[in-house]
Amino acid sequence: MSAAEEGTGTVRSQEFYEPFHAEKILAGLNELRADGNFIDVLLLVSGQTLPCHRAVVASCSAYFRAMFYTGMKESRQEVIQVDGISADALALLLDYAYTARLVITQENVQPLLEAANFLLFHEVKEACVSFLAKELDPCNCLGIHRLARIQDLDRLADGAQTFALKHFTEVSVQEEFYELCKDDLIQLISNDDLQVEEETSVLRAVLRWAEHDSVSREEELGEILRHVRLETIPPSELQGVVEMEPSLNRGDIRDVLRDVVAEYSGTDETKLRSRKTEMMLVVGGNTGEPHPDVYLFDPCENTWTACARWPGYERHSYVTTPVGRDVYVTGGSNRARTEELTTVWVYSVERDVWREAPAMPTARCAHGAAELGGYLYVVGGWQGGLTLNDVERYDPKTEKWEVLTPMVQSVRRCGVAAFRYKLYVICGYDGNIVYANVQCFDPVTESWTTVSICPRPRFRIATAVIGDSIYVVGGATTICDRYDPDTNEWTPAARMTHGRKHVGVTVVMDKLYVTGGAYAGSAYASVDCYDPATNRWEVAAMLPRAMYSHGCVRVKVKKKIKGIKTD
Repeated sequence: MSAAEEGTGTVRSQEFYEPFHAEKILAGLNELRADGNFIDVLLLVSGQTLPCHRAVVASCSAYFRAMFYTGMKESRQEVIQVDGISADALALLLDYAYTARLVITQENVQPLLEAANFLLFHEVKEACVSFLAKELDPCNCLGIHRLARIQDLDRLADGAQTFALKHFTEVSVQEEFYELCKDDLIQLISNDDLQVEEETSVLRAVLRWAEHDSVSREEELGEILRHVRLETIPPSELQGVVEMEPSLNRGDIRDVLRDVVAEYSGTDETKLRSRKTEMMLVVGGNTGEPHPDVYLFDPCENTWTACARWPGYERHSYVTTPVGRDVYVTGGSNRARTEELTTVWVYSVERDVWREAPAMPTARCAHGAAELGGYLYVVGGWQGGLTLNDVERYDPKTEKWEVLTPMVQSVRRCGVAAFRYKLYVICGYDGNIVYANVQCFDPVTESWTTVSICPRPRFRIATAVIGDSIYVVGGATTICDRYDPDTNEWTPAARMTHGRKHVGVTVVMDKLYVTGGAYAGSAYASVDCYDPATNRWEVAAMLPRAMYSHGCVRVKVKKKIKGIKTD
C-alpha cells in the first residue's frame, strides 16, 4: 500500500464474480461421479446400482434430504434400496441433478413423473406436468387424467378432465374410452360441463362402451343409462335408437329407459337435466356514465338476455374475472374518479344474484386480474397517483386475501392471462412509459421473471387464451398479436375490423370475441368474432347498446334462456 493510501485510510476492494462458476461446479461433480471419486452412497433400484454423492442428490430432492440429514437409518448406510420407481427414471433424475438438463419424451414422461413425484424432485415434476398438459389430445386425455389422480396432481387432473369434457365426441371413439370402468364412465357422462351437440351422441357412446365387452358389461348398462339425459332426446329419435340397438330391447333396459324419461320429463322444465353451454356475460360499461346492466349472450342463438343488475355499478376502470362458477368484479374508482376502491362484487351465474365479497387489501383501478388454479389474482393498477406493482390473491373457498411477491415492473392497463399454470402480465403503462415486457409469475416458487418482449407494445389492451396461444388485442389499434409462451414466439394475426381501446374480450367455443370499445370519442356496439382456424374476423352481433370499459367474460350456463334475437 502506498503512503498516500495509508494517509487517506482508503481501502481498495474489488468484487469478482464468475458467471459460469455454478455450471463448472456441476460439471466437475458429474466428472467425479463418472470416475467414481468421492462417491458416498449407492442407490439400488430394480437390481441396478447407481453411484452418487449425498450432497448433490439432497440438494435437488427433499426426499433424500430428509433421509440423509434427519437421523434415519439410511443416513448411515452406504447402499440404499429405492423401491416403487424404475431404474431408468432414477438414472434420468440423477443426470438432472448433476447437469440441470433433462429430455422429457412421450415414452419416459410417465415413469419420470412418478419417480419425481415420489422422490420430491419438484422442478422435474412440474416440467413433466407441463409436458403432459401440452400433449393432451383425444387419444390420451383419459389416461393422463387417471395418472394425475393416482399421483395427486390436481391441476393436471382438472386440465385433462376439462379437455375430455370439451372434446367428448372425439374422445368417445378412442381406446382409452372403452377401457373406462363403470364408475369413471358415469362420472364423465354425469358432468354438466360435458359438451355435446345432442344427447344422442352420449347414448351411442355408452352403447359402444358396453359392446366393447358385452359379457361383463351387460349387467352394468342399466345403471349407466340412468345417467344419460334421455329426457332431452326427442321421443322419435330415442325410439329410432332403441329399434336399431339390440342391447336396448331387453325388458329390463326398456324399463330403465321408460323410468328415466318419465322421472325427468313433464311440463316443469326445471326438472330437465340440461347440459351447460358456453355463453358470454357483459357487465356494466360506460357511455359517458356508468351503467348497471348485465347481459348474457348466446352465440348459437344470437340472443341477448337481461340478467340481474349490478348494485355496485357506479365506478370506472374495474376488472371482471370468472372464477369457478362465479364472476368477480374487483376495484375501480368511484363515480367522480376521486378515490380508488377495494370493494369486490360477485355474480352467481346459476342463481342470477349479486353479493359482496371480502375487500381487497389494496385499493386500485385500471389493474389486471385472472383466475389461476382456482384463485383470483389481482395485479398492478393505479392508486393515489401511483402505478402499482402489488400482487394479491383471493381464495374463494376460505374467502381470504393474501399479499404475494410484487411484480418486476409497476404497470396499469396491462393484459393479464393464465396459461399452463402460470400468470402472464403483458405490456402496460406507468404514466410515462409504455412497456413491452411480458412478466411471468410462477405460483409454485412465488417468483416473477421477465420472459419476453412484445414486438408491438401498447396499453389499454385485453388478452385471451385459445389453444397454445395468448391473443393480445386493443390499445386503440386494429392490431391482434398471438403469443406462444412455449416457444416464446410472437406472430401477427389478422387485424380487427375497427381500432379501439377499452374493449371487452373473451373466448367462447374456441372463438375470440371483442365487444364494444371506444375510439376518437365514439363508443362501439359491435361484437367482432375471430376464428383462429381461418384467421378471419367478422361482425357476429351487436351489443344491446354501445359501451366501453365494461366486463366481458365466458360463463357456462344450463340451457337455454330465451331472449331477443339480434340482427
